[in-house]
This record gives sequence, structure tokens and C-alpha cells, in this order.
Amino acid sequence: GSGGSEVAYEPLEKTKTREQIMTDFVDMAASELHSKNVKLGIDVFGSIVWNKGFDGRIIGQNVSELSKYADVLYPMVYPSHFGPGYAGHKNPGDEPYFFVNETIKMFQKEMVGHRAVLRPWLQAFPYRVSNFNKHYVDEQVRALKDLGIIEYALWSPGNRYGDLF
Repeated sequence: GSGGSEVAYEPLEKTKTREQIMTDFVDMAASELHSKNVKLGIDVFGSIVWNKGFDGRIIGQNVSELSKYADVLYPMVYPSHFGPGYAGHKNPGDEPYFFVNETIKMFQKEMVGHRAVLRPWLQAFPYRVSNFNKHYVDEQVRALKDLGIIEYALWSPGNRYGDLF
């Protein structure tokens, strides 16, 4: 073929919301995997818990529902990905503690009593950050530890982690 340009994709269910479609898929995948004694971890956007879940509804990620089926949620909590002025903060990328801590608090609230654990992705790259260094990552880790979370993953799109340890 010509790179898939001849393929037309249409929703199978026109009566379901994006959240329902995503949740149903994760439920199905979890059932299959759990029957084989395999755990399921899923990446979700960090912004989905802000603005009363507005972003989550647009992209189909409902933390409360997904955390019932997945074993691990990996929210991508990159302060720089919150735009200038977000939540009244001039440059969210320069406030790693605040944005990681507040975001994870909201995730924890949505996940009470559900099976999934949180293992956030943290920002390990300088995008939209005026002073990126080891301290920047340490502040994100401190934000998690203050909420009782000790497991996390670091992401650097260029795989440059050497100066952070």
C-alpha cells in the first residue's frame, strides 16, 4: 500500500464516549493479561486531572475508571508541558515541585480504593525550563516523596541522563 492512506478508520461504537471506549479497551486488555498472570501498566497524560477532568474527557482518559483495571498508571507529569499561565503560573516549567505535587495529589484522589498504583514519569529534559539541572529533577522526586510515592520513571527524549545522578 501507500503508507495506509487507503485505510479509513471509523469508531466501532458511535454511542460511547471516548472515555468509555478507552476504559472498555483497558478492561479487556487487563482481563486477557491478568488471565496469563501479566500486569498491565498504562501511560496517561498528567493534565487529565486538572480542569475538572476536561482534558481527560477530550482524549478519553478517565483516571478513576482506568485505575480500576490497570495495575500501574504512569502519569506523564512534565511541568514544562503545562503552558504559560497555566493555573495562574507564569512558567510552569520553572515550578517542578508545585506541578508534580499538585498533579499527583489529584491522581491519588481519583484512584482511592482502586487496584492501580502510581509510578509517575518525571521530566529529565530542559524544555521550557530556565535553569535545568540535577536540582530540578530532585525537586520533582521530593514532590513525590512528600506524598508517599517512591517509585517513578525519568524521561529524556534525547536519552541524556548522565548529569542527573
